[in-house]
Amino acid sequence: MSHTDASAIRQTTVNALCRALEAADASGAVPSIPSSLWLQRQLIDISPSSLPTAFSLAGRKFGERTVQLEGAPLSTPQLGWSTALCARLALLLRFALVHPAEAQRALARELYYKGDSAEKCAVLRCLALLDEPEQLVLVATDGIRSHVQPVFEAIACENPYASRHLDDAAFNQLVMKAFFTGVAVRRIHGLPRRLNPELHRMALDFEAERLAAGRPVPCDLNEVTAPAPLNLSP
Repeated sequence: MSHTDASAIRQTTVNALCRALEAADASGAVPSIPSSLWLQRQLIDISPSSLPTAFSLAGRKFGERTVQLEGAPLSTPQLGWSTALCARLALLLRFALVHPAEAQRALARELYYKGDSAEKCAVLRCLALLDEPEQLVLVATDGIRSHVQPVFEAIACENPYASRHLDDAAFNQLVMKAFFTGVAVRRIHGLPRRLNPELHRMALDFEAERLAAGRPVPCDLNEVTAPAPLNLSP
């Protein structure tokens, strides 16, 4: 994807997020008054020094009400879009529109590693829309290892980053953790095209272990175990 295309997608997404929050303000769904105007002020002159404070304040300003998001090239999370999540996505994507890739990476890492669980989720859902997203693999794999389920789901589910940028080892770890934690693997973006022989073997071993222990096997395990990938070696 060219820089111009990426910028256009980010701008479209920011516009859609702001419309959703303005509609929430108008309907009274957002408790503070007027939260969307506060956000617009933050977006005007966004900088590496101002963004972390605004990113943190977004939770208090907007709350966790669910809103309808239309016109954005984002897959809707299973629990929907919260107002705070939309505000944080708008802040980070607006930053990405006016700052170079290196600054985007630095801010994404800072916001993720210093943030609470909700802030981590917002960063993970933005990764695929930042410039040079492949440079943020360590942030993504940290999300995969997280013991906080919403953080894991933010990178694993309804998010194209993993299937586009993780190597097979990391992607396989994500899929197997989904089975272990009860996450439906149909929520993993791009799973069919990322099936590989090692993942197939891991899933079969997992199935055998569960059966031997008399424990139930996830009903969607066959998404990985059958049919076997065509390049499976004997």
